[in-house]
Amino acid sequence: MNTVRTTNVAAKQTPPWMYSSAGSFTQWTWDGDHSAAAQEHFVASITRQGDLWEWDVVANGGGQTVRLRQGQGMDFDHCEQQVLETVGKSFATAAPHLGLGTRASHMYTLQNGTVLDLSEANGQNVRLRLTTGGSVEGTLATGGWGLTITMQDGRSVLVQPASVVRVEPL
Repeated sequence: MNTVRTTNVAAKQTPPWMYSSAGSFTQWTWDGDHSAAAQEHFVASITRQGDLWEWDVVANGGGQTVRLRQGQGMDFDHCEQQVLETVGKSFATAAPHLGLGTRASHMYTLQNGTVLDLSEANGQNVRLRLTTGGSVEGTLATGGWGLTITMQDGRSVLVQPASVVRVEPL
């Protein structure tokens, strides 16, 4: 087993992956920060067997292992991006993922597959064009898996990115 570690993980913006390989099976594992609270500890893995790439993120949910998300990808970079997005959106603070998931936590995939970085739109007035043909306008708040719009009348609406066609600044 080879260990891939850097002396300045945050500066390189890459997780400290542990690498292992046997035959046609290859696995990269990221064991989250053990100094974080127990409920914020996670383990992420990316595996490759032949042409098949898969990723998986599990966390310690009060003593039980809880699968946060899993999926398949086209290559290592795609899987790593999905892992970073998952850990960035799954924890309230950056401590468990050493801040490496923070940028990815502002990435959202719209209905048409477009991936947008909405970090600069956070707190701004926007219009979300929806798959229903309608729209929602207000102040955008990103965080977690949904987009929250606070409208002028003070009501908040949680919108799933998969139902958004376009985000327009106002």
